[in-house]
Amino acid sequence: MSKKHDISAASAPQATNTNTIETTASPTDEPAGTHTNTATATIIDTTIALETDTGTIAITNTMTATRIATMTVTRTATRTVTRTATVTMTYNVIATQTAVAVPVYQTKWGSYGSGNGQFNFPTGIAVIGNSVYVCDFYNNRVQRFSNTGNYEMSWSHTLVQPRGIDGYVGIDHVVYVSDQQNVKRYFVSGTNVSYNNEMSDNVLSNNSWQETLAVISGATR
Repeated sequence: MSKKHDISAASAPQATNTNTIETTASPTDEPAGTHTNTATATIIDTTIALETDTGTIAITNTMTATRIATMTVTRTATRTVTRTATVTMTYNVIATQTAVAVPVYQTKWGSYGSGNGQFNFPTGIAVIGNSVYVCDFYNNRVQRFSNTGNYEMSWSHTLVQPRGIDGYVGIDHVVYVSDQQNVKRYFVSGTNVSYNNEMSDNVLSNNSWQETLAVISGATR
C-alpha cells in the first residue's frame, strides 16, 4: 500500500535555501539628463528534497526579478569671470593767456626851475586834444606842451598855486584850473588864452576839485 503526500506549495516542507542573485545595472555617474537603470536579479532556489513512498522528489524553483529604476541627473555649472580693464586717457590742455598791456617808458621832459619847460612841483596834468597841460604849483602857472614834450606856451593870470586841471575840446580847448582860491575857466586857441571866470571867489571851501568839476563840467562856449 502506497503513501500519498500533498506537496503543494502551502504544505511543502521548509528547507534552507542558498540564493544566488545576479544583477546588472548601468553606471550611475551619468551626464545630466534622465537615465534608466535596469537591474535583473535571478534567484535560483536549491533543491528541496521530499520523501515519498516511491523515492525522492526534487523541486527546483527559478525566479527572475527585473527592476527598472529611473534616475534624473541635474548638474548646475556656475562660472565667475572677472575682467580688469586699464584705461589710460591723455588730455591735451591748451592754456590761453590774454596779453596784458605793460606800460612802456617813452620819454620825459622838464627840469627844476622857473624857465619855459621847467617846473617847481608839478601837481596836475591833463591831455586835451594833442596837447598836454601841466599845473606848475610854485611857479603859479599852467604850461602847455605837445604830446612829445615840446614847450608851446604858458600863462599865469591870477593863478595861486594851481593843483588841478581838466578840460575838453570844443571850438577851442576849454581848460578848467583849480588853485588855492577858486576854479578858473580858460579858452585856449593856438597860443591865445581867454580868461572866463564864471565862479565866485572861495567856491572851493574844502579845496575839493572833484566836487566843483562835477558842477561845471557841462559848461560850453
